[in-house]
Amino acid sequence: MSPSDEPEMMTPLPVRSRLAVRIATIVVIGFVLFGALRPQRGLFAMLPGDGPVGALPVTILDDAGLVLGVEVGPLGRDGIVAATNRTNAVVYQWLGGLCDRLVTIRIDRLDGQISLLRTDEETGTTCLLEGIERSVVIECREPIDPSSIVDVSNTLF
Repeated sequence: MSPSDEPEMMTPLPVRSRLAVRIATIVVIGFVLFGALRPQRGLFAMLPGDGPVGALPVTILDDAGLVLGVEVGPLGRDGIVAATNRTNAVVYQWLGGLCDRLVTIRIDRLDGQISLLRTDEETGTTCLLEGIERSVVIECREPIDPSSIVDVSNTLF
């Protein structure tokens, strides 16, 4: 067998290079895990309680990058409407239940429109189903037309 026919042997990396590769691999894995495991950031509001109705935490998850803030909203409005004297805010009102303990509102862009999906987490106990008015003002980064927002919360079933 001639020297040119012999299989080419790979020379091992120097110790420093192997260490650098291991550290880089650990760093990449750490970034991937951190990104996958970190909790979603959101905006929060606490809707006040009244009598038997307890306070209700509301979290806004803004996948569209539109929201600047959230606050307790006025009652007596229906669905999604313009906030009074605020072109960059909308009022979102819904009927909740007596046993609601947490509400999450996810805002995203869907087919050229803005979608709003509300999920209610209830306590695990049996309770009376009562229509409790709930309302938040959602402040956006730019002027917003309430008709451009589609509430998909009740259209999934």
